[in-house]
Amino acid sequence: FEGDEEFEGATKFGVYNANDVIRTGKVIQKMDTNDDQRITPAEYQKFVKAHPESVFNTVRFDQVDYHKRGWLEVDDFVHLSFPKASEKDRVRMTAYINLKLFTDTGPSQTFVRDPVAEAEAMLIFDHLDVDKSGAIDAEELLEFMNKQAVSADKSTAFRRSSVNIDDMKKMIEEADDNGDNELQKDEFIKFMCYSGKQEQKPRNSSKEPVIRRAATVAVM
Repeated sequence: FEGDEEFEGATKFGVYNANDVIRTGKVIQKMDTNDDQRITPAEYQKFVKAHPESVFNTVRFDQVDYHKRGWLEVDDFVHLSFPKASEKDRVRMTAYINLKLFTDTGPSQTFVRDPVAEAEAMLIFDHLDVDKSGAIDAEELLEFMNKQAVSADKSTAFRRSSVNIDDMKKMIEEADDNGDNELQKDEFIKFMCYSGKQEQKPRNSSKEPVIRRAATVAVM
C-alpha cells in the first residue's frame, strides 16, 4: 500500500485514521512468517530480536495476548495499539486489516470464513446496488466510480479516466461464477473477502483494488 497514504487517511476510526491501522497490520504481516494469521511466541520473539527499534521490544508477548489464546491475532494487536478506540471501532479496525492485508496471502493460506469482513462486504454491496435489483452490473460500478471522481472530498477522488466500462465488465467477468454478467451478493462477498485464498478463484483484475478502496471509504 505504498503511495496510498492520502487515500488511507480518509478512513477514520474514532481518533485514529487508516494509516495508523495499516501500519499496525504491516507489522503483523512481518511477524507472521508462516502466513497463518497467528503470531506464535517464537515468531514474536524473532521479530523483536530482528527489530530492536520496534515498540514491541518493550511489550511482553503475554501483554499483547489480550484474548489469552496462547498466540496473537489481529484483534490482540488492535486492542493494544489503539487504547482510545471504542469496541465498535476495534471491530472495524480488525475487519479493515483483514480485508486490506490478509485476503491475498496466496494458495498456502488456510480458507477461514470471516464474518466481520463479510458483513462489511454486504454494506459495500448494498451501497453499489443502486437499483436494488440484488445484483451489481458494470454500469452501476462505473457510475459509482465516476461519482467518486467528482467527490467534494479530494482524498477519496479518482480520475474519471482511470476506469471505463470495459474495465468494469472485465472485473465482473472474473468474479461472475454463474455467467450472467452481473455480481450477485454471494459472488461479490466471495470476490471481496476470499478471492486469492485457497479454494477460491485467483484475482487478476488490476482495477479491483481501486473499487475495493473507494467503496470501503464510501460506506465508512
